[in-house]
Amino acid sequence: MIKPGLERIGQLLKDVHLPWKSIHVAGTNGKGSICAYASALLTRRCIKTGCFTSPHLIHRWDGITINHTPVPEHVFKRVEQYFLDLNEEAKINASPFEILTATAFKLFTDQKVEVGVVEVGMGGKLDATNILNNQVVSVIARIAHDHHSFLGHSLDEIASHKAGILRPGVPYLVNPTNEWHVQQVVADYAKEIGAGPLVELDTEENREELFKTKAWHELARNMLPFQRDNAVLAYFAVIETLKGQHMSHLKARKLLPALKKKNKNGLPGRMQLQRIPSVFGSGGPQILIDGAHNEDAAVELNRYINKNLRNARLINGVPEGGRPITWVVAMSEGKDAHKFLSRLLKARDRLVATSFEPVDGMPWVKPMQPKHIADTVHNIQWDVTTIQNNEPGVLKALCTAKYLRGLGDPIVVTGSLYLVGQLLREMEEYSIYGDSRLDMPEIDRKERNHVNAFLSDLNKPFREVSLENRAYRDTASEREEQEIQVLQREIEALNKELERVNHEERDLKKCEAFPKKTPSQPREYDTALNEREDIFAEFEAIRKQLDDLSPPPSSPPRTTERNDNNLKEMVKNVPTRRSIEDVMADPVARVPIRTHFAISKDENEKMFRPRIIRPIRHDLGPQIHRIMSGPPKSSDHDDK
Repeated sequence: MIKPGLERIGQLLKDVHLPWKSIHVAGTNGKGSICAYASALLTRRCIKTGCFTSPHLIHRWDGITINHTPVPEHVFKRVEQYFLDLNEEAKINASPFEILTATAFKLFTDQKVEVGVVEVGMGGKLDATNILNNQVVSVIARIAHDHHSFLGHSLDEIASHKAGILRPGVPYLVNPTNEWHVQQVVADYAKEIGAGPLVELDTEENREELFKTKAWHELARNMLPFQRDNAVLAYFAVIETLKGQHMSHLKARKLLPALKKKNKNGLPGRMQLQRIPSVFGSGGPQILIDGAHNEDAAVELNRYINKNLRNARLINGVPEGGRPITWVVAMSEGKDAHKFLSRLLKARDRLVATSFEPVDGMPWVKPMQPKHIADTVHNIQWDVTTIQNNEPGVLKALCTAKYLRGLGDPIVVTGSLYLVGQLLREMEEYSIYGDSRLDMPEIDRKERNHVNAFLSDLNKPFREVSLENRAYRDTASEREEQEIQVLQREIEALNKELERVNHEERDLKKCEAFPKKTPSQPREYDTALNEREDIFAEFEAIRKQLDDLSPPPSSPPRTTERNDNNLKEMVKNVPTRRSIEDVMADPVARVPIRTHFAISKDENEKMFRPRIIRPIRHDLGPQIHRIMSGPPKSSDHDDK
């Protein structure tokens, strides 16, 4: 079980010297990424770096690395056994996590690391890692709701625990995306104990030295927003470490390629695309595995899935439609499944509710019952097809998902790092032992039959949708009530579908519509249209513009200055004519038209666009022909 407090870890480490400096990282989301990024930067700077993160993904010793390399199993177990014996002899009654923490710190000392990057296990103030008193910088990552039974139910209470890692006179960083009142709680605690200064991130100096550089833009363009936030915190934590170690930091941005490589390879279990040959074959699809386990992490995961897997359309800034996702979900007991899943599930999705096996070294971690996950799904999104796998096994759950999903639909494994860790562990074991330990063909056959039976029962009316309970509802009133609810849900679904179709129809009409020409934004010539269609479209546009003009006065104002080449002004100054005699009788209107068409062909091509001339010839064709042919040869007209 979890035992907050520093007494036991203090007794374990009372004879252990910790000469190295530490970067201590607390928070709810992003701690592991910040530690991985900071470790990569320091290693590239040729500083021997230890990194301790939790929970582990596959084996207990995976979370303890020296220069990115996990410590060997035999080295880890030798040091671990020392503390296990000490714990028993001195009757310290330390928890497994306290034994693990003491082992990591002793290994850092034995391996003579210069800087240790340490992730808080839970909270901060009473966490076993807070026994450290060698911090060179403290980092507070994104804070969200988690571990309510230990840390409190409000963000302010949780933030006060996280702020407990601050030390007097030690600089600290805070993720600026935290709520203002969370940042205020941290600032108040820092002022109370004399911690600081706070390292400001958004300054003019930082913009010039980092954010405006080519190296940063090459890195940031391939990162999601929250990944950029974590990278910034790691970068400036390393800057403060170099200052504290009296090392040069003037060319620190040259370390950024280490982050680019780390981001490209991805962090294990964090938005990781992975092929599973044992389930889908060697040429099977990639599935997404992510250890998101709370609401904030679900928001970021949902943003990634909408863009990269669902391919959802943005309608009024809200993603709509797209491909359905088949989820494989397991969660730890005590997590808020409703808040987590409500951020992810959409209509027509499918979900396999499962669990994970006991976690090595963490006996207090218990999986949530699959039935609770399934019930939560039905309360959030009624049209998500949900099936339960009560026996733990991620490869087995993926076999279920394979037969449950639609053709080509993406599969996502999420809900817990423990679930992701078990998947990676099962893959490793299968690659070593094959079917001798895990009979995948038999598992695949059973799950295919299970899904077929489930879908068969699902199509029968008034039945419970689970593999374990397919009994009819007993009373007629319950049947009637359920039938009404089903009809209401079908109506709602049809309304949503109709709205989506209407949106798509309007979008198609906008795409098919010919772009209108306006003075502020001329229409580009569409080479796909032939000349006849182009001329016709422009004729119609000119007609509409002329129809919109207000009727001119009976006697248009005469101007002393006349621009023969300004067709728009010329059209405005031509009064309405009822007969050709009126045109012939007004020499003022005759001159600009004749002069306009008297321009040579070369000058015409240089000064006028053909699509502007054609509509005038079309609208005034007969009149222009009569005018250009000249008046009858008579003395009266010659005099004129």
